[in-house]
Amino acid sequence: MLQRFSSPVISGVLLILCAWSFGQAIYIYAKAQLAQLLIADSFHFLMETGESKAPWAWADTYPVARLTFEDHDYFVLSGADGTSLAFGPGLLHGTSMPGELGSSIISGHRDTHFGFLEQLQRGSVVTTAALHGHQAWVVEDMMVKDVSRDPGIPLLDDVKELYLVTCYPFDAVAAGGPLRYIVRLSPIEA
Repeated sequence: MLQRFSSPVISGVLLILCAWSFGQAIYIYAKAQLAQLLIADSFHFLMETGESKAPWAWADTYPVARLTFEDHDYFVLSGADGTSLAFGPGLLHGTSMPGELGSSIISGHRDTHFGFLEQLQRGSVVTTAALHGHQAWVVEDMMVKDVSRDPGIPLLDDVKELYLVTCYPFDAVAAGGPLRYIVRLSPIEA
């Protein structure tokens, strides 16, 4: 059957398949970059007006803060579910805004936005910016928890604290699993 097709036909079909695959990759990358521009615009709108705005009409999340560590700079979205985490780290509903009194929990994917958590060490400084202002944080400790055995992070109301959470191990082949890498930070008061 293969003998019926000439070499130029096979080459042409392979060239079209390669172009289609390359086009899909460019489309996904371009869509991700456009999403980040729209999220940035929504964050700047929040900082200027004090009002939350969805980055696009059908978005079910909006930016609430900005998280920076060295050359890593991410917009934190409202909610830590799959749809928001696809575009950036998410602030867990029911926790405080970073820099406000109480516990703030921000989670992100280990293989995208929160891969940098592996670089953090005790004493590393992370900053957040939100509607109420900027806050510098220092890493106090890092831990691995099995969320199938330990319910998680106790939420406090009377102190400022920030937790950054991602799946663990960082180089796992399969996504998910019960282990979480948790970084606990305390505020650096001016």
